[in-house]
Amino acid sequence: MSVSEETTSQVLPPHAQLIQMATASWVSAVVYAAAKLGLADQLSTTPKSGAELADTMGLHAPTLHRFMRTLAGLGLLTERDNQRFALTPLGEALKQILVAIGEERPRAPSRSLTPESGPITDRPLSTASGAG
Repeated sequence: MSVSEETTSQVLPPHAQLIQMATASWVSAVVYAAAKLGLADQLSTTPKSGAELADTMGLHAPTLHRFMRTLAGLGLLTERDNQRFALTPLGEALKQILVAIGEERPRAPSRSLTPESGPITDRPLSTASGAG
């Protein structure tokens, strides 16, 4: 198989490429929120559950659990027994992302992650996207 045939066989179909483009901003928002919350620092020593982290981080436990499952789906975390999550090698990079974009790492969570608010804004999700 030639190099061009290999490259062509690895290219996603057009509909899959469009889906990736459409969801890119969501993925970016989730990664940014994880970095701003300092989640990688919280998980750097041992796997923890959303319930364990919620109190120390001042976050809503069920929402944090769903957020961490989203990060697992993106390959940044891995879910272990008892709903505990650990960093993957990709997730380790969350520790440096804020420095890379010129922001300081948080000392404490600066935003609330509740069912009524999005991961980056304090506005309700319906207004955060400009939909309402």
